[in-house]
Order: sequence, then structure tokens, then C-alpha cells
Amino acid sequence: MLVEGMTEVELNTAIFRDFNIILNSTTQTRVEHSYIEIRKRMKIDKWENYPVFTSIKTKAKNQWILRTDKEHELSSLKSAENVSTSFITYYHTHKGIRIFIPASDKKLMVYNGHLFTRYRERMKLTTDDPLTIIKQFFFMNYNQLIKEYDKNEIGETRFISFEKEGYLLGTIQEFPSKIKWLVHKTFIPKSTATYNQLETSNYVKLESAKQLLHFKLGLTSELSASIKECCHLYGFYDKEVTVDFLKHLIEDMESH
Repeated sequence: MLVEGMTEVELNTAIFRDFNIILNSTTQTRVEHSYIEIRKRMKIDKWENYPVFTSIKTKAKNQWILRTDKEHELSSLKSAENVSTSFITYYHTHKGIRIFIPASDKKLMVYNGHLFTRYRERMKLTTDDPLTIIKQFFFMNYNQLIKEYDKNEIGETRFISFEKEGYLLGTIQEFPSKIKWLVHKTFIPKSTATYNQLETSNYVKLESAKQLLHFKLGLTSELSASIKECCHLYGFYDKEVTVDFLKHLIEDMESH
């Protein structure tokens, strides 16, 4: 069970132990088939993204939220094979709730409680319930693109994450046994972003448009996952987006 006072290595080990048990069970399959039925019952268009959250408790007494949705790369949802599931676990500290999402072997996406406090304040949410706030956040913001940009005074690499509603700021922390945490610390709405944050955002948008243009021209064989996510975020990764549109977009951005 995750508890306050565990070291980063102990937390990492416990989270991945639980995560692997879930992956080796029938839970994910059951939840993804249930997701298809929910969409049918709600009459959700097969082209729409529609995240659904399912709460479970493991034998280790850890709380998990499974976020299911249509895979963003697909134009429509045809079966449970087209469902993408993300695994979110959490525990409570004296500073508030703390979120962990397994990203890859020994790598965790970490969201501190302060971030959700700022998200609630800055998006003017009326609820005080932590889990309601978390589900609202991950309903709207999950196609992130992270850009590393410099180190802080203690040598940690800082990053900015681009989301639908705004930007997340955080640091990359590394621990023994090749453990890496991407710790998201605060949320800034797009409406109040600083000049430097907007400049970084425009740089990523321009680079993503260039990569998509190269792909459509046959100069590259595929797009990276992060570029795909960024193209979705900016609304121009689609079969209908033309080469001419991308050329005009790039020309316009480079002229400013």
C-alpha cells in the first residue's frame, strides 16, 4: 500500500508491482469492453473522443483509476482493440493528493497536489472534491507534449508540458536504479501564460507542422508519438489537412 514516508525508490517499486499485476489480470480487457458498451448506451459518435474513468482497488489496497478512450490516432472507434487505457494511481499526503501514471519501465509521470489546487483556482471549478477535480483535469488534458528547456539551481532538468487547457511546469528527477520521474508541479491556463511560454508553444507548433508536412510529402516514413499528439493538440493532424495548408501555416508562422 502506498503511504506517505516511503522513499522514491520504494514508491516506484510498489507502483510498478501493482501495475504489472493489473496488466496480467483480466481487468483491462473487462474495462475496455465495458467502455464500448458505455459509448453505445450514451450514443457517442464513433469519431468522438470520450474519456471514461473506472475506479478499482487492488489486493495491495492501492486505489487506481483507469482512463479509457478512443485512440487519438484513429479516425473512428470500431472495437475494443481501438480503446486506449491509461492507469492512474494516487495516495494522500499532508500536502494533498499525489498522482502517479506509469509511462514506461521505471518511468513515472507524477502530479503533485499543488497542481490540482492551482487547476481548480485558475479554471474556476466549483467543486472541492479532489477526485472530481482530477477526473476533470484528465478528461480535458491528456495529449501532452513535453519540451525540456533548462536546469534549475540544483541541476534538475525543467520542462513545460502543452495541454488542451494550458501548460504544466515541472522538473525531471532521477533516482537510483535508473528510476526517472517527470514531476508536474503547477498549471497555467493559456489565457495567463507568459511571453516565454507562448514562444515555446509556437516553436513546438511550428516544428510539428514541419514534421507533418515532411510526412505528407513522403520525406519521412512516420511521425513520432509526441509529434502526433502535438498535431492533435493544435488541430491540424487529420487526413483532410492539405500540403498547401501546412505550407501556408509554416510560412505565416515564420514571417512573425
